[in-house]
Amino acid sequence: MVKREHRIDTFFITGAQSRVIINNIGFCEFDSPGYAIDILLRKIQLAITTNMPYNLEFAVYYLEWLSRNSPDKFSEFLKLYNLRKFEILNPTYSQPYNLVIGPESNMKQFEYGLKILNKLGLDSNIYYCSESSIHPQIS
Repeated sequence: MVKREHRIDTFFITGAQSRVIINNIGFCEFDSPGYAIDILLRKIQLAITTNMPYNLEFAVYYLEWLSRNSPDKFSEFLKLYNLRKFEILNPTYSQPYNLVIGPESNMKQFEYGLKILNKLGLDSNIYYCSESSIHPQIS
């Protein structure tokens, strides 16, 4: 017989995690830049419309590329971002597998990624990654 009720709070994080293939930068994963941003903007708008929390995890270099190569789409992204209804969860520049690069490279990923985000008028206050990227430099 159960004598005590246990209540556990459960939280769901909804968002986008992707890599984008950009020919002049090199390999990443998934999607073409144009397709990726169109889908992303629709999902962000839907999350805002339905008041659903939404978070983004993708390489900062994509946003840098987008600002240079598709300023209209980047402007739309920035407009939605400035509503402060979603967050960028990973400020690393290229989202490396941090266990296979050196300590200085790990720190430079954060340093350069945050610098570019700031330059673009964006920020990231949370580090979350979907792959195992815990390394000594962030402990």
